[in-house]
Amino acid sequence: MNDPSILIFFIIAIISVIIAFVKTTQFERRIAREIESKRFTPISISRRWFDFDEGTASFDVVYQDSLGLTHETRCKIRSFMLFFDGDIYWTRPLVDHNRERQDRVKHDEGRTFLIDTLRKENKELKERIKELEARLV
Repeated sequence: MNDPSILIFFIIAIISVIIAFVKTTQFERRIAREIESKRFTPISISRRWFDFDEGTASFDVVYQDSLGLTHETRCKIRSFMLFFDGDIYWTRPLVDHNRERQDRVKHDEGRTFLIDTLRKENKELKERIKELEARLV
């Protein structure tokens, strides 16, 4: 046990673990800010320690949208060095079903208007055909 290399190894290992947990906390705060910037509520952010994707930190994320619906996704943050981090990459983009629903309603309203217009035009054409058939007889 008098070998100083073992002591140095343990000190380096402990420092590495501390740095990993500090960086994880920073990443979790960064992900939470990203979610909140899109007006969602983060529910849980947990690191995937054994992702085996070199140079990235992976996280499982659960958040709530404006309708109260819960969504799950995964993100990765490229971590180049101790003090520099890259962009956040989402496996599934953050989604707001309320906006999607509004877009769908607008689309449905437009479709309904088009169908009603075509029905009205069809009815007018049928009446016009009856008038023309009556003149021929």
